[in-house]
Amino acid sequence: MPKNLKLYTDSSMVEEFNGFSGSVLLDDNTQKVTKTIYWEWKYTQEDETAEWANKELQIHLVIDLKQKLE
Repeated sequence: MPKNLKLYTDSSMVEEFNGFSGSVLLDDNTQKVTKTIYWEWKYTQEDETAEWANKELQIHLVIDLKQKLE
């Protein structure tokens, strides 16, 4: 990723993205979990623009699921 591209968990872009966590009950088949990742890229003509111009950036996420028995 470009060095000045930052990911955040809030629209104010204060809390840097380090992952999400939470719980979903198995018996609630209608519950849908949606999370948003916000981004900001403070680039300049002198630093990153030429290196990243016209390139596709992909961010890969790993989802780790565990079943809890209560």
